[in-house]
Amino acid sequence: MKVLVIGSSGMLGSSIASLDIDGIQFINSGRNGSEDKTVGTWSIDISVEKEVVRRIEEISPDYVINSAAYTDVDGCEKNPERAHLSNAIGPKNIAKACQITRSKMIQISTDYVFDGKRGSYTENDEENPIQEYGKSKLQGEIFARDILGNDLCILRTSVVFKRRAHNFITWIKNSLELGKEVSIVDDQWICPTSTKYISETVVEIMNLGLDGILNVSSSSRMSRFEVAVAVARELGLDQGLIRPIKMGDLRWSADRPMDSSLICTKLGRFRKLSTFGEMLNSEFEN
Repeated sequence: MKVLVIGSSGMLGSSIASLDIDGIQFINSGRNGSEDKTVGTWSIDISVEKEVVRRIEEISPDYVINSAAYTDVDGCEKNPERAHLSNAIGPKNIAKACQITRSKMIQISTDYVFDGKRGSYTENDEENPIQEYGKSKLQGEIFARDILGNDLCILRTSVVFKRRAHNFITWIKNSLELGKEVSIVDDQWICPTSTKYISETVVEIMNLGLDGILNVSSSSRMSRFEVAVAVARELGLDQGLIRPIKMGDLRWSADRPMDSSLICTKLGRFRKLSTFGEMLNSEFEN
């Protein structure tokens, strides 16, 4: 199976592309790749339709995984045009190319397609994003689904983390290791998820040929403050440095959903669900 990973230099894309699995050839691609087919990463600017189509026709993959996105939530609010180009037009262009090459597509999406008013969202719940990031990601889902239908799987996840990358979990860890006090909201609920778990799930999706929407997150619904305390406890750091605050105390440009937690019953039908603690230990073991 030939699998093209778009956004392979990113936190999740690099985890997927680094998998070593018999029978699967992962091909890396990104905006800063090369025109030389013999090197590790191909150049693809997903905002340019002709370029996307040309590249995917050249590669002719069985699957295309799109993990490329503009994920700066406040940045998206300040620059909605860039958000739309990366998060909506990009998936649309990839889907058009996949339709030509008859490739299947996995679109990585987000819990921010929901407004967060009640939480514990399933794949069947109505989306209602409240900021430009979520709106652009949802539009990307819609564009891709309209083009590919059953040849598309939309993977929605939450607060992705990886050991050797900049993210919410490693920011907490690094700050506490330096003895810095951190202020964390205790009224926003999430399901933090490791790239390792998502990457393994992507392989299962391809092997099973799944389509539609699939929630992929830890099974732990936690406030961000609870997450920080868990990180300190599990990694032997000082919990006393963690101070609870409210979402209203922060000067965000973009609104955040109060509770964007995901329910992964559908995922649990074909693989074991994992708690945040289990994912944290797996990611930071050794």
